[in-house]
Amino acid sequence: RRLPPAEPLVQSGGPRSGGWGRRREADFLQDGGGVAVANKDPADAADAAVGISRSLVPADTAAMAIIIAQPKGPAAAAQHLIVVLVFPLVVDDDDAGATAASPSPSGESYVEFRRQEFEELGIEGLGMYGRFSTTHSLREFIEAFKDIPDGSRETGTEIRVAGRVISKRLSGKKTAFYHIQCGVDANLSYPTPKLQILCERMYLEPDMEAKFGALNKTVKVGDVIGIVGFPGKSNRGELSIVPRELKILAPCLHTLPEELIDPNIRSRERYRDLLVNPSGLNKFVVRSKVISAVGDFLRDKGFLNVETPTLWPKHGGANARPFETVLNAKGKLPLRLRVAPELFLKQLLVAGFDRVFEIGKVFRNEGIDATHNPEFTVCEFYQAYAEYRDLMPLTSRSSIMSFRRSFRDGKFLLSPGNSDSIEIDFSVPFKTLEIVPALELALGIPEKTLPNLNCISSLPELKELSLQKGIDITHIDEKGNDDAQWACLARVVDKLIAKLLEPQCVAPTFLLNHPLILSPLASSLPPEDPAALRAGNTEVVGRFEFFIGGRELANAYTELSDPQEQRRRFSLQEAAQRGGDEEAAPSDEDFCRALEHGIPPCAGYGLGIDRLVMFLTGSQHLREVLLFPVTRPDAVAEDD
Repeated sequence: RRLPPAEPLVQSGGPRSGGWGRRREADFLQDGGGVAVANKDPADAADAAVGISRSLVPADTAAMAIIIAQPKGPAAAAQHLIVVLVFPLVVDDDDAGATAASPSPSGESYVEFRRQEFEELGIEGLGMYGRFSTTHSLREFIEAFKDIPDGSRETGTEIRVAGRVISKRLSGKKTAFYHIQCGVDANLSYPTPKLQILCERMYLEPDMEAKFGALNKTVKVGDVIGIVGFPGKSNRGELSIVPRELKILAPCLHTLPEELIDPNIRSRERYRDLLVNPSGLNKFVVRSKVISAVGDFLRDKGFLNVETPTLWPKHGGANARPFETVLNAKGKLPLRLRVAPELFLKQLLVAGFDRVFEIGKVFRNEGIDATHNPEFTVCEFYQAYAEYRDLMPLTSRSSIMSFRRSFRDGKFLLSPGNSDSIEIDFSVPFKTLEIVPALELALGIPEKTLPNLNCISSLPELKELSLQKGIDITHIDEKGNDDAQWACLARVVDKLIAKLLEPQCVAPTFLLNHPLILSPLASSLPPEDPAALRAGNTEVVGRFEFFIGGRELANAYTELSDPQEQRRRFSLQEAAQRGGDEEAAPSDEDFCRALEHGIPPCAGYGLGIDRLVMFLTGSQHLREVLLFPVTRPDAVAEDD
C-alpha cells in the first residue's frame, strides 16, 4: 500500500560521524536492508520510528521493519536512539524470472489466473489429476520416523505421502516449507496429523530442481499434493519429509476465505464449509459412530437389521404429509416416499421375526426449522411379547451408554437456541409426566375434570382453556362440519401438550399415555390400568415420548394388534383428512389384512438419529449435523 510520505533520515556514516544524508528508496532497497539512526525527544520517538520505516518502503513492496528505541543519556534529559532495520521481502528467483511476488486475483478470475499460471510456467507435467499411490498415511509416517535424530536426512528410505497444503513458507532460493494435513476417517478425528514438507533444492530430482522456483510459486494453500522423498528432521527437531519429487495432484482453483459464517452457504457448499471450518468434521465423525453404536446395541439385544421400501403406493406409519411421485414404467403409478418404516416392520413380526430394527431415511413434506428437515434419519425397532413400559428401562440404559462419553458426573450443558446454557442431569430414574394429569395441573383445574380429549363436543371448552393460557389457536379453524372438527380437535390437543408440557421436559423425561386421538396405531390401556384411571374419561394409549432439553428424541408405544380396531382408527384418520388435516395417516387395508394373520403382542420404538447427534455435539440447528441439508438454491434462509 502507498503510505503517507515522511522525510527519511538515513545515516550514511558511522554512529559517531554525525553526518546525515538522504538516499533514494531504490538505492536503499537494492542493498537488501539498511539502518536509520536519529536522535529525538522521547515524546517524538514513536512517530519518528514509524515515519522512518514508512519512508523507506516504496509502494507495492512488501517489507519487514524492526524498530528499536533505546534511551540515551541521563534520565532527566534522555533522548532516544532509534534504529530502523528494513528488509524488503523480494522473491529472487532466476528460474521464475520474477523479482517480486505478484498479487493473486480473487473471485472468478482466480480460476483463470491459476490455469494461466500452470500454462505459463509449464507445470502441466507435474502430475496434476493423475494417479498417486502412497506408502504411508501421515499418521503411519509420524509413528515410524518420530525418533530419527534432529537434523538428519534418511536418504536411503523412499516414502510416498500425500495431503492437503495448510501452510506455505518460502525461505530464499533453495528452501521452502509446507505443512500438509490428512482428512478424517473412522479412526481419526480433527485435528488430524499434519506433516512438514522440507523442500530443499539440493535433494530434488534434476528435472524438478530446474523448476524449483516455479513450482514453489505455484503451489498454494488448499492444493492436494503428493510427495516422493525420504524422512528427515529439521535442526529444531520437527519431523519432515524431504521431497525428491513434489506433485500437484489436485489444485484448489478457488480462494478459501479466512472464515465462513453464513449458515445457508455453509449448508449448501458443505465441502467449502469443512475446508474453512475443519473442526466441523468431528460432528460427522460422531454421527457415524452414533449410528454404528445404536446398531451394535440392538444387535447385542438380539434384534435383526432389515431393510424395507422407501417408495410405496401408501405412506402410513406416522402422521405426516408425504412427498408424491409417479412410476412411469407402470403407467404413471402413484408412489410416495415413506414417512416411517413402521407398517413394514410390524408385518415382519406377523411373518415370524421376533425382534427387528431398521436405521434409514424417512421423508416428510413439512417445514424446516431448528429441529426439522424434510429428509431425516430414524432408527425404529419392534419387539414381540413386550409393551411400552418394557422399553423405558431400555431407553434409559441405551441413552446413558450413548451420552456417557459426552458428560461427566452424569451432567452436561445444553444450549437450546439462543438461550443461556442449561445443565442436563442424566441421573436415573428419568422424570415421568402423564399427559392428562399433567395438563390438568398446568391448566389449574381439579383432577379428572379435563374434558374428554377424544370427543368433538369438548372442542369449545378446550379452545377456551387454550385462550386462557395465552395459547394462540386462531389459525385452527374447524369450518363447521364433523370431519373438520375432528381434525381441529387433534391439532388443539397437540398444541396444548406442546405449549404446556414439552417445555417442562428439560431433564430427560418420559411423556406418558397420550390420548387416543393422537395415536392411531397404538393400543389403548385397559380400563383397570392405574394410568387409565388417572386419565379420567379420556381414553389413553400405552405410549411414551422421550424428551431432552424440551425436544422430542424418541417415541414408543404398545402396538395395536386388533385388525378391526385398527380399521376403525384408520376411518377416524380419514375423517381428519377430509376435514383438512393433510398429515393424518391414510387407511391401509393391506396392513389390516396382515394383522388378521395374527401379530404377537409387541411394542415399537422410534429414535431420531439427527436430534441425538445434535445433543451429543452441542449443535443448535439440525443442519449442523446433516452433511447436505435441504437448502434453497438462492441461499434465502427460512426463519426458524
